[in-house]
Parts: sequence; structure tokens; C-alpha cells
Amino acid sequence: MSGRIPDDFIRDVFDRTNLVELIGSYISLKRAGTGFKGLCPFHKENTPSFQVHPDRGFFYCFGCGKGGDSARFLMEMHGHSFPEAVTSLAERAGLTLPESVQDGPMQRGGRVDRKSLSKALALAQEFYELSSRQTPALAQFCRQRGLGELRSAEGPSVAETFGLGLAPDSWDKLTLFLKQKGISADIADEAGLIIARKDNSGWYDRFRNRIMFPIFDLSGRVVGFSGRTLSDDPKAAKYVNSPETPLYRKSKLLYGLTQARDTIRTINATILVEGNVDVVRLHAAGFTQTVAGLGSALTSEQATILARFAPTTTLFYDGDKAGALATFRAVPILLSAGLDVRVARPPQGQDPADLAEKGVHFVQETLDSAMPAVHYITRFLQDDLGNSTTAKGQILTKALEAIAHIPEEASARAAAWIVYRNLGLDRGVTDRELNQRLYRARSALRKREQSSRNEGSEEGLQQEKGAPESPATPMSGIERHMGALMLAFPQFAPRFVDDGGIGLIEHIQLRTLIAQLAGTESDEPSQRGITQLKADLVFSTPAPEQDGIESVYLQLLRNLERNGLEKRSLMLNPEIDLAESTGDTSKLNELRREKLEISQRIRELDSANDGTGSAQLPH
Repeated sequence: MSGRIPDDFIRDVFDRTNLVELIGSYISLKRAGTGFKGLCPFHKENTPSFQVHPDRGFFYCFGCGKGGDSARFLMEMHGHSFPEAVTSLAERAGLTLPESVQDGPMQRGGRVDRKSLSKALALAQEFYELSSRQTPALAQFCRQRGLGELRSAEGPSVAETFGLGLAPDSWDKLTLFLKQKGISADIADEAGLIIARKDNSGWYDRFRNRIMFPIFDLSGRVVGFSGRTLSDDPKAAKYVNSPETPLYRKSKLLYGLTQARDTIRTINATILVEGNVDVVRLHAAGFTQTVAGLGSALTSEQATILARFAPTTTLFYDGDKAGALATFRAVPILLSAGLDVRVARPPQGQDPADLAEKGVHFVQETLDSAMPAVHYITRFLQDDLGNSTTAKGQILTKALEAIAHIPEEASARAAAWIVYRNLGLDRGVTDRELNQRLYRARSALRKREQSSRNEGSEEGLQQEKGAPESPATPMSGIERHMGALMLAFPQFAPRFVDDGGIGLIEHIQLRTLIAQLAGTESDEPSQRGITQLKADLVFSTPAPEQDGIESVYLQLLRNLERNGLEKRSLMLNPEIDLAESTGDTSKLNELRREKLEISQRIRELDSANDGTGSAQLPH
């Protein structure tokens, strides 16, 4: 998409979407009180723990913790980004996207649309499948690569499941086929299927004499192709791929995810390989949780999609030097998405497909020996830089740069300690020293990311809103009660912002939620942490009664300020000790003065609470 979807359009889409009808088209729902219940579509369960509340506009599963509104449901169900989910809901509601966010210059100019491109690609897939039945080339390829028979009476073969086909050794058979089906050359060209001749005398097929791997989006539609050559000509490219089109954005797609989706949801884990053949071969061997990135390198968008489906992935790239380097580069990207990453390495010179051809147990043994990503990072850098004292310093710096991508701070610290131990540098290192080095690495990373975001498009910002969020700090009791009050009486939210209350909230998602209620931040339902927080507050924290709500609000506001002051007072103690030990009299006086002012303000807050009486908080 070329631009950000307007907030007014998003709200209109949500207003026109019946959440019960949407979710009911996927699972059976039964009324339960004011809402509906059913078996969760995101994890296996025998007793319904999945609830839909149409009046509040969201769903929540108490079994797996997934929840949200209509957009989040499609994001969880199909792996859509937020803009893709809104687009799908808009189509369902009969709404047309504003022109400013239509796909591609050709669509904005009115020459072609997504449906025309999708039809052309579907017809191309039909053509390639028909061609495969007229020659033994695909069947021979399947047998040679251990993919079984092309067709079987026992059910679809792996080749059929993935829709493998054959591009014949011809310059224009597909071009003529599409013309017969009423597809114009302009549309076929925009879909990436044909190429204009240099002398403008006509068109020719992009894919010739190749095994064709169709690439599907998560709705099951063909959006592009990857063709593997059958030619013995050493000058022929091994793979030819579809160019970028309005439907095909390789940085935002994973090969095999459509076929792997059900298994991934069942086992809650993925295997990530490099090539299409690796995916198909591992599926044939029974490892149907396998997917591959499209393009020359893994992207953050692809990692985000992986994280939407499962929290754990095993990197299983080729066993050569290039595969080792690609693995090292992929690890931080996956860590940034919040994934638990393990690394499995095939023997030198082999790839996962080679292992699968040797036998299933060879694949399983390699996967069983997969190491945590932090161990791989250290080992790779040691192999690259050596083990000298100078090298260890360089390794430590580079390893911490990678570990800094871990969103959860405690996990990042634990990983950093592992690096220190692996390098034999843990003796004499204090928590403070480790934290300082990690803090510097994380700060540098945040600056780079901020710079990248500033240069990015508005669409990129919307994509990021669908990414997994970092775990929040624990919510205090006072924060919890204030959150419940805000949900029950949202008219207090703008006042809370004006009173400076946002700055007193430490819990990240609660701070965002209140800002949304106050209208100071757009209400994007794609933030999983916000949705979980809403469900938590609604179902586990009683809201205060209407009577006396003013007193309850003021008491909670004062208690939030008091808690913040007490924490600041405690933080001043080591600074005062340091100033005393270094003889910095000016700094010492400044800190003592601040501590005194804090004590005075705490007494004022206590006096105010005593003067108005202690409001009764709900239990």
C-alpha cells in the first residue's frame, strides 16, 4: 500500500463489522450471558475458553491469551498485517479503500486492479499444472528429490499440496494461453508472468523450462512464482522469481506458511529454512512446520509473521559458510520479533533437503541437537575472529549488539551472562558492568531503529503496530485500579492526561490504553498487549461504583504520585553515597535538597488523603 489507512476509514470498517458473524464463520459460537463462547481456533482445547463480547467489540481466550477485535482476529487467523486485516474487513463490508492507499501506480491510474492480477496468476497456476501432466519432467523431479509420486490414490502428494507445476520449454505458450482466457498483456506483465520484447514486437514467457513453485498468500491465493531450472546449461539461472508486484511483496511473505499453518498452531513452533526445495522436502519427510523466507535475506516483516503464529523457531539453514553467515545475520532479526530462537546446523556442504533424502532420523537428530541462539552467536564469532584476548573483546561487543535485539530486558541480561561465560570473561564482572555494556548496546540499537523509522513510510509504521510487543513491567495495585476506573468511566481519561497522570504510570500498555481512551493516541486494535490488558482489567479487577467516583479518582491519582516519589527517593540514596565518597559537596547538597522536597510532598499527599477520607476501593 502506498499510504496510511485513514483512522476515519478504519473506524467505519469496524463499525460495519459484526464480530460475532465474522468469528462465527470460522468456529461454532454459543450464547453465554451477554456474550458468546466457543472452542478457541488458535489452540487445541476440549472445554470452551474462547469468549466473544460484541458489545465491547473484542474476543479473548483464557486458554492461550489471544484476544482483540475483528482486525486482530484476522491477523491471528491468517497472519495478516494490520493494513491487510483492515483491507480484508473492508472488502467483507463492501467498502473500497481510499485512493491514497490503493496498491501500485497502475491501480491508482485505473488500468488494472488486484482482482485482475489475481485472476491472471490463478490462470498461470492452472496452466503450469496442466503442463506438468503432459510431460514426465515434474514426476521425475519429484522422485529424484524424494517427494514421492506426483499423484496418489491415498490422497494429495506433497507436490499437489504445494501446487508444483511445469513451465514448458517454450517462449510464448503461457502468453498465448492467457490471451485465450481474456487476460491482456498489460495485466500479465504487471503480474510478472510475461516480459515485453526489446524491439516492442510482442511478449514472451518469463518462466521457461522450469519446475514452478507457486507462492501463496495466507488467504490461499497465488501471488507469485519461483521457477527452478531443468536446463543443463551452466549459464542458466538456477532460480527465476516473480518481480515485485502489487500482490507480491517478497519481504512480507514466507514460502510454505499456508501449508504449514495448521501444524504450527498445533505444536506452537516453526522450522525456518532457506529454500523452496528444502521446505517441500521437509514437509514430505513429516516436518510440516517448515517455512522459508523469500528473497536473499530474512526481513523483519517475515520474522514478525513467524512470531504471530508461534513463539519458537529453529533456524535450519544450509551447512556451508554462506549458510552459517546467513544464520548469524538472521538471529537478531528473529530475536527482535520476540522469538525464542534455536539453531540447527547440517553437516558441512549439506542442506536440510540433503539430510531428508538420507533419512528422516538424520533430520531429527540435527534438530534435536539445535543450540540456543546465544550459543550460536558466540561460536560463530569465535570461528570467525579466533580466541585471542583481543578477539574476545571484539566478540563480546558484537555478541552484545546481537543480544540487544531481545525485547525483554531480563532475558537480554541472562543472554549476556551466557556470552561472558562462554568467553571465560565472567570472573570479576559485576552486574553493574554487564548492565552498563548491555545498556549501551541497547541504546545504540534504539537510536538506529528510531533513525530507520523516521526514514520509513507511514505504511511501515502501521505494519509495526502488528508486531509482537515487549513484555510490560508488572502492574501495581494502584495502576490496576486506575485502569479499571478508566475503562468503566472513560470520561476521566482526558482529565487524567491533563492532570499529568500519564507520566505517573509505569506500565507501558496501561499508559497507551489510557492515552487511547483520552483520544491522544490512535486506537489501533492490533496491539496485543493492550487487548490482553483490557480483558484482564474487565474480568479480574472490579470497577468502582458511580457514587464517590470523584474521591476514588483523586485518591488514586495522589497514590500514584506518592509511589513515584518514594521510588525516586530510594534512587537518590546511591547517588548521595557516591557524592559523599567523592567529596562532591555541590552535588551532595543538590541531592539532599531534592530528597527533602520529596519528603515534604509525600507528607502533603498523605495529609490530603487523610483530610478527604480514604475512598473505598473495590475488592
